[in-house]
Amino acid sequence: METLIAQYEARMPVVEALRDEVGHRLAPLTRDPAVHLHSVSNRLKTPGSLRGKLARPDRTYRELTDVTDLVGFRVVTYFDDGVDAAARYIERTFDVDLTSSVDKRGRDALDRFGYRSLHYVCRPPPALRDDGFDLRFEIQIRTILQHAWAEIEHDLG
Repeated sequence: METLIAQYEARMPVVEALRDEVGHRLAPLTRDPAVHLHSVSNRLKTPGSLRGKLARPDRTYRELTDVTDLVGFRVVTYFDDGVDAAARYIERTFDVDLTSSVDKRGRDALDRFGYRSLHYVCRPPPALRDDGFDLRFEIQIRTILQHAWAEIEHDLG
């Protein structure tokens, strides 16, 4: 575990460059009237948060690149159709790993209230693949109401 954390800390310049480049490529969403965007935010997983994730008994991470959310973005729209419009933009703009991505919007459970979000796992642009270090990143897309519920659910534990 400590080896993966040390690798993460050593690669922080690459991680920060990835965050900056993805943020730059997401910027056109702010001007797209079809998205009805509320906000775009990002975060880098802290070494302490990574330590907690690596210690989870239900998951095994052999390589740092197995952790797909070291760099995370959240796109928050006002309406459901904005989520779909943002998703189309992201699929055109990034190399989305659809087998690792998940749609947690629960279309099959529309009568239940709970966590809903579209999570895309993406590969970095080729210029940011540092010596074969293929650090994937995550983009979550949700409406502002789904975001509010996720924040409440997260704080409640």
